[in-house]
Order: sequence, then structure tokens, then C-alpha cells
Amino acid sequence: MRRFLTREPGLPAQGPRNDWQTILSLLPYLITYKWRVAFALACLIGVKVANLGVPIVMKCIVDGLSSAQHLTAFGRAQMRPAPC
Repeated sequence: MRRFLTREPGLPAQGPRNDWQTILSLLPYLITYKWRVAFALACLIGVKVANLGVPIVMKCIVDGLSSAQHLTAFGRAQMRPAPC
């Protein structure tokens, strides 16, 4: 069953639209779900931080392991912890 709108949709924009105009036109619909949108953005930011952080942590772990294996007992005693 098809539902008919009581009013006709607006005319499309005459010129090229930029990204901000598109986002601003979607805001009235997104405000209804503001907590869901905020949660989704927080998840996206968290995933990006995790994806950037894992290689850095792994580098620190591998650098710490490789430097400790090649030192003598005297060198290990004087070894300072890695700056990571």
C-alpha cells in the first residue's frame, strides 16, 4: 500500500551543494535520534583511536623484547625501561 504525502517535496537545489549544506539539511531528522547519533560517533572515534594505538603499542613491546635479548647480564642491569 502506497502512502501519499499531503504536501509535495521541495524542489531540488539549483546549484551545486556542498557537504555542509547537506549535513544542515539532515539535522532536523537526526535531532530525533541525538543519543543514537552521539553514541555512533563516539564508537567511530573509539575505533579510530584503537586502530591507531595498536601498532604503536606493538612496536613498544617488540622493541622492548628485542633489545633485552642481546644484552649481557651487566648490560641488563644498567638497562633503562623503554620510553613507551
